[in-house]
Amino acid sequence: MKVKEIEGTPEEIGKICEEQNFSLHDYLHDKPKISNWVFFTIGFLFLVSCCILWTVTLTETVQRIIFLSNLSLLGTLTVILHLKYGKWIVTVIAGFFGLIMLSVSLNILTPEEAINTIKEKLIQNRSNK
Repeated sequence: MKVKEIEGTPEEIGKICEEQNFSLHDYLHDKPKISNWVFFTIGFLFLVSCCILWTVTLTETVQRIIFLSNLSLLGTLTVILHLKYGKWIVTVIAGFFGLIMLSVSLNILTPEEAINTIKEKLIQNRSNK
């Protein structure tokens, strides 16, 4: 029996998978391969546009366009992170910090308020456990 590059009897393949803590199902069903440059490019664009929103005085129309593009960049970034790592906690943390960055860039929160909000949430989570 041959499964991709693995060859042997079903018992041998099963034994190898057991000994190596190897999931044959994950091996057969490839995850999409996302290169790091895609992740870093989208992250860089998100960071630059947040800085532009925060530091440059823009008309309301341009500000809305950049805000909507930032939301789409943040959504794309979180989807890419989820596809790359497959862990929901990474996705939630990235989305949470992206929304905080977006709030700071739009002057909804000051950087100090954002840090205090994070501290309060961490303290709440620790006290709930």
